[in-house]
Amino acid sequence: MDHKNYYNLAQLFENIVYKNKKKIALKFENHHYTFEDVRKYSNNYIIYLKKKKITNKVIAIFSDKSPSNFFLMIACIRLGVPYVNLDITVPLTRNLKILKKLKKVTVFIDKKNKNYYYLIKKKIITFNFIKNIKKNVLINNAFDSETTCYIMFTSGSTGEPKGAVISHSNLINFITWIKKRYALDNKRDNFVNSNPLYFDNSVFDFYGSIFNGCCLTPLNHDQVRDYATIIGYIEKKKCTIWFAIPSMFIFLQKMMVFKKYSLKDIKILSFGGEGFPKKNLIQIFNLYENRIKFINVYGPTECTCICSSYDVKRSDFKNMNQLLPLGKINENFSYSISNSELVLKGPNVGKGYFNDEKKTSEKFFVESDYNYLNKRCYKTGDIIIAKKDILYFKGRIDNQIKHMGYRIELEDIENNVNSISSIDRSVAIYKKDKNNSNGKIVLFVKTSADIKKIEKLIKKKLPKYMIPEKIIKIKNIALNQNGKIDRKALINNSI
Repeated sequence: MDHKNYYNLAQLFENIVYKNKKKIALKFENHHYTFEDVRKYSNNYIIYLKKKKITNKVIAIFSDKSPSNFFLMIACIRLGVPYVNLDITVPLTRNLKILKKLKKVTVFIDKKNKNYYYLIKKKIITFNFIKNIKKNVLINNAFDSETTCYIMFTSGSTGEPKGAVISHSNLINFITWIKKRYALDNKRDNFVNSNPLYFDNSVFDFYGSIFNGCCLTPLNHDQVRDYATIIGYIEKKKCTIWFAIPSMFIFLQKMMVFKKYSLKDIKILSFGGEGFPKKNLIQIFNLYENRIKFINVYGPTECTCICSSYDVKRSDFKNMNQLLPLGKINENFSYSISNSELVLKGPNVGKGYFNDEKKTSEKFFVESDYNYLNKRCYKTGDIIIAKKDILYFKGRIDNQIKHMGYRIELEDIENNVNSISSIDRSVAIYKKDKNNSNGKIVLFVKTSADIKKIEKLIKKKLPKYMIPEKIIKIKNIALNQNGKIDRKALINNSI
């Protein structure tokens, strides 16, 4: 089946269901759902969205991977209605910024979180599992391939989150690449979904599995953090492909839950979103190299999750201080390196930032090639070198960092902290460890207030993954010869 023959994901989904009706699509702890079940339950949401005439709005979803969360996502995909998954654990002020940017938005939320939705002050729909199954529903699935499928919000340098817009066409190309690169077998393969649905890596899990006729095993927030049982649960569900951030694998490795005889059905461990320190990776690699393939991936949210990949080899550990290569660019991309910055081009480059022409024009542009084909291009901000078509990461041209898999603009932290009345000024830096991969966020503040009080106020402003691990009071902010903040000097003083 060639996915590229389909105009949009709605048409592809219908074909997937037709060929895999009785096959399990979603494996939850106490219940499994076939592809036919998923289609039927999503029908309920299609009927509801059409009845309430809210198919011309963005659907915002606050849920921790309930079955209804997935059914609603499928309903949006089948209708051509954009959706966005949001994190209910971040400060309310941050989610209000996102909802304001979305403008025409309808919010769905799990009933268990009903106390939260009163604070949003928008029209809210609480959704639970729907028992009444609608077998048939009429929809028009002939909508344009450039129709927006989802919006994924990331950190913005102004303190305002920015929403990357991804189309049905972007995803069809991405799904096709996953099928080939991971040699999928829809009779056997079962993806672990340990990534939160509001996090970019979940795109690989959800679309790579369901839209290739494979199974998906979602792990909710509590299951992901239960290190004592997570490996056993993955084995129980017979999962074969697991994609996660290195921080998660490192934590599990330190908890000594990886055993030589464990993960018996896993055929691929894939990781991305941040550098994987080789001193940690080699301990897991030594256990499984004879039966599990390790794939390092790279890619910005704006370009449909992944744009390059690399198979880890024993020889990669000869130099323990270098990061792994980012690998070869995916077949759905072309690229150039302009002033050391990687520029991605082609059908997997997203549509821009939602409702933000200024930021879109700064990072996206259109280029015509010799075949007179217009290619969308995205300036990644990543400093890259290429050797024999293998990409290597060398740094950033700006102050963006990757921490715990999340992309963070240091200015985002600063702008939110500076809004606290008792703070005169703040500067955030990222202090990396010796092997130049992982590190910690350090915040310098010019203030007369008590640090403990500042810490409490910051927790009300920032998501957990953006909260500085260390706060240092200083009298003056160091400047360089050009009058700009001297971040290098601050890094040296943060020991």
